[in-house]
Amino acid sequence: MKKKLSIVISVFFLFVTVTSCEPDEQINSFKSDGTQISVDKNAQTPLEPTALSKDEIADNSCEEPVEQVLYAGQHIEAGTVSISNDEDFLYVTYDLTGTEWWLKETHLFAGDLENVPFGNSGNPKIGHFPFHGDHDMTQEYHFQIPMEEVSSEDCFAVIAHAAVVSKENGEITSSETAFAFGADEFGEPNEFDGNRWGWFVDYCLQDCEDKEGGEDGEEDGEGSEDGEEGDSSLGENEGGGDNNDGNTEENQLTCVDTYAFYSDNVSCFASESNGWGWSNWIQFNEGYYDQPGVTYQFPLYEAKEGCDTGSDAPIGHVEVIVQAGDAVAVASVRYVIDIEEWSIEDIKLYIGSESLVSGSGNDPLTFVNFNYSFEDFENNYLERVNWPFDAYLVAYAKICPPETNP
Repeated sequence: MKKKLSIVISVFFLFVTVTSCEPDEQINSFKSDGTQISVDKNAQTPLEPTALSKDEIADNSCEEPVEQVLYAGQHIEAGTVSISNDEDFLYVTYDLTGTEWWLKETHLFAGDLENVPFGNSGNPKIGHFPFHGDHDMTQEYHFQIPMEEVSSEDCFAVIAHAAVVSKENGEITSSETAFAFGADEFGEPNEFDGNRWGWFVDYCLQDCEDKEGGEDGEEDGEGSEDGEEGDSSLGENEGGGDNNDGNTEENQLTCVDTYAFYSDNVSCFASESNGWGWSNWIQFNEGYYDQPGVTYQFPLYEAKEGCDTGSDAPIGHVEVIVQAGDAVAVASVRYVIDIEEWSIEDIKLYIGSESLVSGSGNDPLTFVNFNYSFEDFENNYLERVNWPFDAYLVAYAKICPPETNP
């Protein structure tokens, strides 16, 4: 009788243990041992892949797509995720072309953050995301989602997750989970409240009226004499010159000086020849010791008198990933430009334990004491630089428009 009772109690506790777990909270989709998460496909909407190409989506979109890095295993750049919209659809493109990584599954949430299916621990339930795709080793995939299925608000969250594998000589060498990186307006990562890594992207609908009305007003040149401003004065040469028509030279785009900005601890300065900018103080973060460290995104703003950002949108950003060992921290630095066809022509970077400016805004700054220059970067990327635990950062870039044919 005792033996039977023991068996019944054991079965009961096994039942309680199994039913109390939340398998969909296990967001690490692919481990190195090949195990997968449990995904509730009934809770998801399999969308037919759109026939549009990435370039066609960009042409249809109201503005340039917002592009974010897709990180595999938290710190490996496996590709990009691009987000854009027209009046009827939200477009989300996973692009791993040119890398060794391939898509096996994609899971996507787009909507109000309070509607994300989070588990009790604060981790998102990937298996309950509303949209998904199963793939047979592809490197590019597009979601085309009707706007009425996304959100009634102009700004909302996008969580782009993927299960990816890397291949070498046709053989799978590793399997990882991947998320598109997201950060707030101050460059702080948009992380989940739970104990697992991942990010969400803050996305605001692009204005389609500007696209429709922009082409009509440019041809006849109306409004230029009244001082009406366009969408941006970035790089405009305001010198009138000797032009008789008053348009060609006045609207000519030129290179601009930009600096990274960190809202938490920043000091304004005036450089000798490259405009106003910021010295940023980044305090020690215990997350440096966690794998793979802490990711910062510092927006790049055009250098203007008095360090005024005004209503200007960032031109790009500087991404810094800091990792620490026993007593040393190292960082990787990447410059990213958000303006299509513009390019970085010069970089000056200072990372050190002492500030180059007093913080009064009266010190003229020269680039003599900067640690790194454009020649140190490869494709605007620099890895394994020394990072003080309390660091000062000044990140400069000269950004130039494409050459125009006469």
